[in-house]
Amino acid sequence: MGLLAGILRTEDGTLARTIPLADILSGIEEIFTAYEEQLTRATSLFVAETTTKAEERVVLNGIDEGQAVDRYGRALETRTEGGYDVAYPWIRQGWAHGWDHEAFQYLTVGDIQRVLDAQVNGNRKWHLRSIFGAMYNNANWTHQDNETGTNRNIKALANQDGTLYPASAILEMAESQAEANHYVVSNYLSSAISSTNNPLATIRAKLRMQYPSGRIVAFINSAQLIDVRDKLPNFIDAPASIDASISQTASVAQEPGGLMVPGDYIGVDGDTNVHVFTYDSTTPSGYITGQVIGRPPLKKRIPTAPSLQGFLLEAEEEFYPLHRREFRDRSGYGVFDRLSVAIVQLKGSGAYDVPLVYQK
Repeated sequence: MGLLAGILRTEDGTLARTIPLADILSGIEEIFTAYEEQLTRATSLFVAETTTKAEERVVLNGIDEGQAVDRYGRALETRTEGGYDVAYPWIRQGWAHGWDHEAFQYLTVGDIQRVLDAQVNGNRKWHLRSIFGAMYNNANWTHQDNETGTNRNIKALANQDGTLYPASAILEMAESQAEANHYVVSNYLSSAISSTNNPLATIRAKLRMQYPSGRIVAFINSAQLIDVRDKLPNFIDAPASIDASISQTASVAQEPGGLMVPGDYIGVDGDTNVHVFTYDSTTPSGYITGQVIGRPPLKKRIPTAPSLQGFLLEAEEEFYPLHRREFRDRSGYGVFDRLSVAIVQLKGSGAYDVPLVYQK
């Protein structure tokens, strides 16, 4: 029995024309509300919050080591923080389905459920593509705001674009602000991963510059599974091996609990203490994404008008003999924390390439 049939307390085979339209629409709204709550939980590792702000300034703390003064001296005032500006897009995305008068005579609750399943699954895929596209694209871009018509400069992760980040523990002994780049080409292929060619060490070094503490997780494609587990000498396998042909090490890694980390846990690198997950649905082959837990890089922007927020059944239209049902979702994702994620492309040489699936 499908969700809609359960809500309506009927069977999938029940003809839709025998049920009041208001009850069907209420059931669809209930399904969408539950789905949106689940999507929010499932993406909480990557999305800090929902906002109606079009843009804002991110403030970062620096370090003030003080000044040497004599008995009668006075320290000079200092400014110890810095920051950068970010902006968020929102996009109109639409779905619709319809039928004619004759087809409606045979339309069942199960038929409606199948359409809803296709649209909910498609909506989830669109959101995930938007989330990871915001991270994998290494170029800033201009978005014409749908609410104001103003052009907004949407930022990528730290990408050597001239943004200066304040000197702090992130820059070790640096005395002044500096740029950063979190899109890295390994200069070796996946097959060359080793103790000296360790992409997890590269990711850890990038993330520890800003965040000296906090658990780091990395997402790989299963195409790199054997290279990561077999060629990193101190990699500790998870208890349940994904590929039984790969020998287990003496130690057993424990998956970090309660963190809402998607994908399949495969273990932890003993040299870097980075926990590794395969997440094929969002991680292209040849790329590794690392992130500090508790530091989501993105914010989700929605319209300021409450009636336009969410995945909505927006219109029910009838032009005999045709009937049409329209759905809308208005939202978008932009990078907020430009320093909490680092991406390594496993490539022999050259510049960073945006994965084809995430190219604009």
